[in-house]
This record gives sequence, C-alpha cells and structure tokens, in this order.
Amino acid sequence: MKTAVRSIIDESWLYIKNLFISKEYGFYVALVSFVATFCYLFAYLGIDSSIFNNLVILYASLGIILFFLTSVFKPTAFLSPMFLVIFSFLSLLAFATADGVVDFFSTAFFSGFSLKTLFSLGVSVWLSILGIIVSFLASSVAAFLPQVKKEKKDKTISSAKPIPEASKQDKRSK
Repeated sequence: MKTAVRSIIDESWLYIKNLFISKEYGFYVALVSFVATFCYLFAYLGIDSSIFNNLVILYASLGIILFFLTSVFKPTAFLSPMFLVIFSFLSLLAFATADGVVDFFSTAFFSGFSLKTLFSLGVSVWLSILGIIVSFLASSVAAFLPQVKKEKKDKTISSAKPIPEASKQDKRSK
C-alpha cells in the first residue's frame, strides 16, 4: 500500500516538475499576473462596502480557474494568459462601475488631490487597484510571449558525407 501511494506521489511530482520545465518565459510572466490576481481577489474582500462589487470577485475567480485549467495542458497553454487578460479587464470595469466608487473617491479627494489623501486610502483599496492593474498589464504582455517550449527534433547524423557541389563540377570538367 505504501509503495503504491509513494509511486503515485513520485509520478505526480515528476509531472509537476516537467510541467514547469516545459514552459517558456511567457508562462512565468503570466504567473506574475496569476499571483497579482490572487492578491487583488483577497484584498478586494476587505474593501469598503460602499464600493464593493461582487462581479470583481466572480471575474477574478473565473480568470484564476481558467488560467489554471488551460495552462496545465500543452495544446491549450497558449490560451491561458488570454483568460487573465479578459477577466482582469472585466474586473477593472466592474471595480470602476461599482455603485459608490465615484462618491467614495470624490469624498476622499474633495479638498483636493494630495499625497496625504492618496495614502489615507485603505490598504485593501490600494492592493485592489494595484493588483488589478498589474494583473492586466502582466497578462497582456504574457499573451504575446511564447508559453511552451518547442520540442526539439532529433537530428540523426549519417556516416556518409555528402559531396560538395564544387568538387562535383571539378570532376565533370576533367
């Protein structure tokens, strides 16, 4: 029983290791977006109720789930950052169109824009805004980068050496 469980664990670990080894740098840029999406998902849960919009949570969750599902399989890996682009943009729109956003920010900056009022905003507001923007930008960049390494074809070297073209012509002229 222990050996069967151990072999399953070893095979799973090998699969995960090969999954990360087979990825190109575009996947790792998308992974930054994935982490930023997680950050703003949890930060947005603590945001002021006057500017809360449940669609932000829904879009972030859908982006995370679809990114994970498509990045695991090689044929669909090129689609994975596109889901993060789409759903982080939709989260940004949902955040901006929440009922109390205009009132919240106009009240916060009523006396004018200053660094003091900017930094007086809550941490959850800051992390939500920055997380959404970083997620959208990183996933947009990752969408144009390669996601999976191309498989290299084995080139077999034959023992017969081809005759260069110049030597063929020299033999004909003699």
